[in-house]
Amino acid sequence: MTRPDRRLFLAGCLLMLGAQTVSGKVLDALGRPVDARPEGRILSLGPDITEIIAALGAGDRIVARDRASTWPAQMAALPSVGPRRRLSPEGVMSVQADLIIAAEDIGPPEVLEFLRHQPIPLVLVPRDFSLDGIVTKIAIIAAALDRQGEGRDLSARIAAEYRAAEARSRDIPDDARRRAVLFHGLASFSAAGSDTAAGEILRAAGARNIFADHSGYLSASPELILERDPQVVVLMPDGKGGPTSEHVFAIPAFAGTEAARTGGLVVLDDNLMIGFGPRTAAQIGKLARLLYP
Repeated sequence: MTRPDRRLFLAGCLLMLGAQTVSGKVLDALGRPVDARPEGRILSLGPDITEIIAALGAGDRIVARDRASTWPAQMAALPSVGPRRRLSPEGVMSVQADLIIAAEDIGPPEVLEFLRHQPIPLVLVPRDFSLDGIVTKIAIIAAALDRQGEGRDLSARIAAEYRAAEARSRDIPDDARRRAVLFHGLASFSAAGSDTAAGEILRAAGARNIFADHSGYLSASPELILERDPQVVVLMPDGKGGPTSEHVFAIPAFAGTEAARTGGLVVLDDNLMIGFGPRTAAQIGKLARLLYP
């Protein structure tokens, strides 16, 4: 078996393991069989969902999106129905989609319940911040689009990239791994713990997340930040070319940290740190290179 054939075989195995099936049908996040719909207008809800649809070659079918779905660049020009967790029935129905593919955490709950009882097919994709999770998303979306072959190819590529990115820091001893923290925002010091996309990216890049003992995001006090003393602070961009080291390390919560003494600041793209899709492996590799040049 050649190396490309082995990669495709691995991807097929991952697809079978990652996505639940029954009678040969892939199941979505609610355990419902996913029917193939090779044509029609798509409403995509979730930045990673949108990126996967585009990576499978069906981006031209997307007619509307949630507010966070801004990549590929042409998606930003499409109508937005707002944040995926604050949808309105009127907004969703106004785009006249033939298929809705959405992250399972769309909301509020009453809107999700409304959509489940509409004639428009709704495919819900599970929230899972892992390589297996990405493969499962691809399997479900590929089944919905009738692009299973493209799904296998995409999974093979992403699996290889993800493993290669993890391998950059695999041999670094635990006590030599850099203490890092990612903040979703500085106004409330909203920090990423475990069970978050950002937390998994920190782990896969070889960092020691100083808040890995917390699940989800937490509002960290300045005292706790100083106590855990990060060596690297990872932040979302502010849209104005920053934040800059001068601004960040002038904040008392950071001024006394090792990160301030060594200039340990990394600013990465926000969607790549809160979603989990085709570009996540590249983000892991980029962060690993910055942590361990």
